[in-house]
Amino acid sequence: MTRLEELKERLQMYREAERKILSGVEYQIGDRRLRRPDLSAVRAAIQDLEDEIALLEDSKRGIRRAVFID
Repeated sequence: MTRLEELKERLQMYREAERKILSGVEYQIGDRRLRRPDLSAVRAAIQDLEDEIALLEDSKRGIRRAVFID
């Protein structure tokens, strides 16, 4: 499994966790079973994974990104 495939799989797991949190159900990520919804942490992880996936996909296409930080 490539790094990109692993990231996409993790992203799918985090999106499923987000859906479960929003519906008020207990959720699990890997070996961790979580009961108290921590939506902000899950959303932050989703954003991080989406960013990392975009960088990997862009690098495969030869695209470079500039990130400006205030």
